[in-house]
Amino acid sequence: MNNICRVNNYSHTWFSFDKSLLENPLLKWNGVTLSLTQYEYNNVWDLRSQKLIRRFITLQNTLQNELWWHIDPIEYMIQLYYWEGLSVEDIFKRLNKKWLNYSENWIRPYSVLMNLFHRTFKWKLRDRSIRSEIGEKKRQASEEFRTNMLLEKNKRTLEETKNLVSDTISILLSKRNQDVVLSTKEEDDFLDAPNHKKVLILLDKFYSLNRNNIINLNRAHFIWYKRLEKIIWELIYNLPREYSDFVKVNERMIRNLINLKN
Repeated sequence: MNNICRVNNYSHTWFSFDKSLLENPLLKWNGVTLSLTQYEYNNVWDLRSQKLIRRFITLQNTLQNELWWHIDPIEYMIQLYYWEGLSVEDIFKRLNKKWLNYSENWIRPYSVLMNLFHRTFKWKLRDRSIRSEIGEKKRQASEEFRTNMLLEKNKRTLEETKNLVSDTISILLSKRNQDVVLSTKEEDDFLDAPNHKKVLILLDKFYSLNRNNIINLNRAHFIWYKRLEKIIWELIYNLPREYSDFVKVNERMIRNLINLKN
């Protein structure tokens, strides 16, 4: 486990290996490696192992500088995996730049460490389908963090959209032509037109808005159908009843209006 030691107002993290971990059933196996000293003793004449031992010594020196204590690197990894419950992937990410320097762009860069644990050290690894308690807590905390970030982002986006809708309504209402009078022919054309064309006639006559303006609000300003429905409903609602009573404004009508082929 890691502990904090304060000397001369400087804090240092130091490492203390929990020896009880060596009683873990997953480590009670013939030929299992439990320390660097043991690995060096068992492979003193193996030239291939000497290269790995040199890397372990590099890791040992790095950890000693960081954690302010003499640390056996194999004991350190035992503690990370069997006590802290870190996955092989997480251990690889933590230690890679300290001694291995493998590219993390590979498909499974951590497989080198998995082979080391399983084949070289003879450790029995956890079933990957079973999450450790610590790993599960980390996953839940990470998901909760991402969810909160997403909710906060959506909240800001919603507020910005509401403000945009409100501002758009105010601007368009202020530009309404108060002197519009429909001729008899224009009224007849209005009454005979389908609903979406009634809407376009009124928006054009009273607000100088055409279909392209509505499409621009949708695509360039990212105001979607539900918000456009509110904007257009407000504009129509503020017109004389002899016109507004003949028009229905809903999300489906807005969608069809924007997606018209002609």
